[in-house]
Amino acid sequence: MLKRKTGAAAVLSAMIFLLMPLSVFAKTDKASDLRELAKVVSEHGVKREASFDVKYKGDMADIETIINDGDFIFFESTLAMVDDPGTHEDADYLAATLNLSSDAYSVEADGDVVTFKLPYFETLEQANYVKQKVPGILSELGVSSMGNYEKVKAIHDYVCNLITYTGEPPEANSSMYNALSKGEGLCNAYALCMYRLCVEAGVPCKFVGGKAGTGRDADAHAWNIVALGDKWYYVDATWDDSTEGISYDYFLKGSSDFDAADKTQPHTLEKAYGTGEFA
Repeated sequence: MLKRKTGAAAVLSAMIFLLMPLSVFAKTDKASDLRELAKVVSEHGVKREASFDVKYKGDMADIETIINDGDFIFFESTLAMVDDPGTHEDADYLAATLNLSSDAYSVEADGDVVTFKLPYFETLEQANYVKQKVPGILSELGVSSMGNYEKVKAIHDYVCNLITYTGEPPEANSSMYNALSKGEGLCNAYALCMYRLCVEAGVPCKFVGGKAGTGRDADAHAWNIVALGDKWYYVDATWDDSTEGISYDYFLKGSSDFDAADKTQPHTLEKAYGTGEFA
């Protein structure tokens, strides 16, 4: 009888185990400050994980800021603090691949447990496609024998020739995957291509966001800053891709002449890349 009871108990335990939700066994990461939080988010993000929990031991005011109005600052700026030099898939690339305007995006706190729900412009499979394509593109461009100026120009021209500016659907056309696989994209895709190709070619580059235009006509926009020597310069490949051919109106410009071609459509940065070491 004892054996029967033990066997029945084992079967019951096994059934309970199988019926328990996977969330019971999911690992909850820990972070004690924003830098550690960014590292956790980055690790999940490069794997394109849609939902995960973090036990946050830092100041919960940090989380309140992210929830209320600081998501752009966190994802665009803080992720850059934990840039892994061994990969080009985190930091700016990851931040610009997050679809923060989606209804599926949320950051919620329950006590000290923070739940991230992150939608992406590209899947993990699509991200791997990009990873596999980039070395071949750079090889075809011959960047290994070029100086940094030549590299940036070659990449700029490649991106302008590759992409046809297409607004619909906005989610797909914001990805580098769509640009490489279909030749279509919005400004986000142009800037992602410039960023990824430049950094993999050994040229310091940043993806930057902001607005273009003034007043009610101002619209969200993305472009790049690129380092040559000890100076940083603006590049807007989207606006250099005209129907009449490649323009250089927005190629390697400083803050004083970036908008010289059309002063009615000024670029306004969301982040502080207009002062200090940046040109």
